Amino acid sequence: MFELENFNTNDIPEMQLDQDIFNLLCEDETAEELSIKAIKQIVRLEQILQWFSTNQLSYEITFEAEEMQKVFEKIHKI
Repeated sequence: MFELENFNTNDIPEMQLDQDIFNLLCEDETAEELSIKAIKQIVRLEQILQWFSTNQLSYEITFEAEEMQKVFEKIHKI
């Protein structure tokens, strides 16, 4: 799960889950310890950050779980 501070989540448009990224992660050994729900959260986070970048919004990310951070860093480079 992720939280947003100082930002109203209602301002983020609804987005379909990026199936290409999701499928890549499901097949990647880096994500093999994560649940499907966690993988979907990472994909959603990546989509939100892409939206932030498009709208020139700054952000900072802090992960509580090292496994999720490793998987996110892998897709964030795609």
